Amino acid sequence: VLLSVGIACFVYAIEHGNRQARVHSFMSGALLHIESILNEQNDHIRMLRSAAQASLLNYDRLDIEHIKRNLVQRAEKDLVRGEQEEWYLRHEFNDGVEKQGTPSGIGQVDQLSEDVLRELSMVLSLRLPFERYRSNIPQSGWVYYISKSSFAMVLPYTKLQDIQFVPEFYELDLFTFGLPENNPDGEIRWTRAYPDSFGKGMMVSLIAPVYRESEFLGTIGVDMTFAELASYVKTDLFQDYDVAIVDSGDQVIAHSVITENPSTGVYTLSSLLSSDEGAKPNIPSDNQFHLFEQQYVLKYKLTSTPWTLVFLEDVFSWHLSVLLSIT
Repeated sequence: VLLSVGIACFVYAIEHGNRQARVHSFMSGALLHIESILNEQNDHIRMLRSAAQASLLNYDRLDIEHIKRNLVQRAEKDLVRGEQEEWYLRHEFNDGVEKQGTPSGIGQVDQLSEDVLRELSMVLSLRLPFERYRSNIPQSGWVYYISKSSFAMVLPYTKLQDIQFVPEFYELDLFTFGLPENNPDGEIRWTRAYPDSFGKGMMVSLIAPVYRESEFLGTIGVDMTFAELASYVKTDLFQDYDVAIVDSGDQVIAHSVITENPSTGVYTLSSLLSSDEGAKPNIPSDNQFHLFEQQYVLKYKLTSTPWTLVFLEDVFSWHLSVLLSIT
């Protein structure tokens, strides 16, 4: 009997190790899959920034004159923020409705400096690249440029009154993460997760600061909805595993099984691992299995973002899988 028990334990231990090896192999492949997608996003935002900075050096005087002719001071009755002067750039009409996506800002149009007009020319040159980017990412949120000179351009096009430049943009990660004091090397960065103010759900932003020589001008950004991020871990590759992408603030921004928390819009890794709301499990991203509250946890660090790929499986399911593989 003891010999039989010993053999059974030996066989189980071997298969337990084999399953760990299979999960490690899966996680390595999953990591490469997600990294390739995220690196592609980094390349896109890098190209948009390069196009912007090249445009600043090669602007056309005819573009400046066109901009001057089409700047419109908003009528007092149409002000989004009644206490401030606002303007927009007239560009396209569709069935008599002016489209947004052309820049809007705060101030007097006749007081905009030559440098700001050149910056507006640069922004207009980005409309087509912005539209191409959005067509390649079906579930992206917004694509935008936010200037330190109190204006912004936001795509996709929507009604003129829906999205206007407001000073509150300057308080958001999508601008502050590009500021020289926060990002002295001008790196491309992912923001923390946040709820979209215009109903597109939870999202994160990928931003790049834009410079004219050594002068910081603003940030280019693209939004990724949680639905887009979830599509990265809902392919056939992930169908047999419970996997999450978790940001540096413990927020689950994509999951192979669950969707957004209907009450808060977001889950945390802590909430998935523990029923204790105050629990803060300190599980290292060391590519090693850890057991926490009856769950096996394996964390792999993504190199292109401040995020982590996390494998989760409860102990019962794990041992059942091992036993079934033996029989």
